[in-house]
Amino acid sequence: MSIPDIFSPQVSAVLEGYCQQSRKAAAVIPLYILSALFNGLITLGVMVFEYEILYRVFEYLAGDDSEYWTPAIMGMSSFILVIAIHYLAEQNKHHPALGFITKAAGVMSVVYLFGIGLLLALLVYLSGGDIFTGDIAVGFDDVEVRNNMMPIAQ
Repeated sequence: MSIPDIFSPQVSAVLEGYCQQSRKAAAVIPLYILSALFNGLITLGVMVFEYEILYRVFEYLAGDDSEYWTPAIMGMSSFILVIAIHYLAEQNKHHPALGFITKAAGVMSVVYLFGIGLLLALLVYLSGGDIFTGDIAVGFDDVEVRNNMMPIAQ
């Protein structure tokens, strides 16, 4: 006994149509899984990078001298705040705080890019033009070394 014997030709045609639609829909599932994995890896990388930036900033500001406000705690609290803002953005798209953050991000991105440009210019200047060696030859307050490395035109 086969399936065509169980159902009438009209019902078999309808069921076959449903099967074809299901096969077409299921064909893209591996692409969705691959996309989710790829986006997850990118998100994880951004999260680790964000935490590292925050950790280094608070390590520079407080150092290891602070007993309670360690760089790890401050970096993690800022990281949790970033996650909370993204969660809030997903749950309530018209919240006034999100409007402020969106406007501030537009302004701060320009400030951030300007700061990165200044930092790169400073690195190029202090390294003598070769920023890929990994060594900065001159410190900010080391005037004698700076004068010996980059003699001022007499």
